[in-house]
Amino acid sequence: MSAVAERVGAELSPAPSLAVPTTLPVASLSTSSIRRFARCPEDWRRHYVEREPEVVRASMLAGHAYGAAIGAAYWARINGAGELAAHDADDLLVSEFAAEVAEAREAGTLAAGEDPAGALEGARAPLRGYLREVAPAVEEPRAIERALRAQFPGAQWSFVGYLDVDCAAVVLDEKLSGSNKWSQRSADRDPQAGFYLLLRSLAGEAAERFEFHVARPGREEIRVISTARTPAQLAHLQAQIALVARRIARAHASGDWGYGTEGWWCSAKWCAGWRRCPAGGGLGLDAENGNDR
Repeated sequence: MSAVAERVGAELSPAPSLAVPTTLPVASLSTSSIRRFARCPEDWRRHYVEREPEVVRASMLAGHAYGAAIGAAYWARINGAGELAAHDADDLLVSEFAAEVAEAREAGTLAAGEDPAGALEGARAPLRGYLREVAPAVEEPRAIERALRAQFPGAQWSFVGYLDVDCAAVVLDEKLSGSNKWSQRSADRDPQAGFYLLLRSLAGEAAERFEFHVARPGREEIRVISTARTPAQLAHLQAQIALVARRIARAHASGDWGYGTEGWWCSAKWCAGWRRCPAGGGLGLDAENGNDR
């Protein structure tokens, strides 16, 4: 696999585990697309191939706006504009969130029963805490939402990652999450950290570590969880990308995608196509949580 971003890395020696199809039904794969395919190949097909609209929750939009405000603060530092004032960052958060909610409502994709005002308020305190406690300690930020791509030799598709904050020695990712899953163990196993460190390595700019900056809605405390990957782990991730690509190509050629029904994602609440899916609503499952009636 070789990098084709800002600079081209050396191609790796061919190995059976790195054999990939020349083409895929998409132009690129990413961490999120690999996660989605692992959960449910049919959902992946509807999302990436058919481009079906996806239901969004207010908490997701608040997370996007929170990340945009933090990105703006780093952008100001990178471009020599100094520190972004807290009230300016808050104004940006509010306006970005309002625009995303309006767009979702117009498209009819905002989930029913959502509380946008509550989701927005949940993002404001973490933003204050982040800009006060975490951002000033970050060293040498270089880019916001930096795109890095890598390709296998002969492949017409790429693997892409968008790095929230790219620093000289570390890659940062901001999370606004009500989940209790975030721990050192989960960070050490998280594929996003590994894939982004892989992309930096392939670009000839190996990073020392990846940091998750995890905030809880409504709280100013930010948890910083640092993780790293060994060269052997990065090599394994390349094999994982190749394996997923082969599975996607086979499913696309045969039309037999398969379903992933053993998880929270297989429910009317989280899957827009659940009610008409033969493995979801067609099985007579409970519309809210996917359990048998």
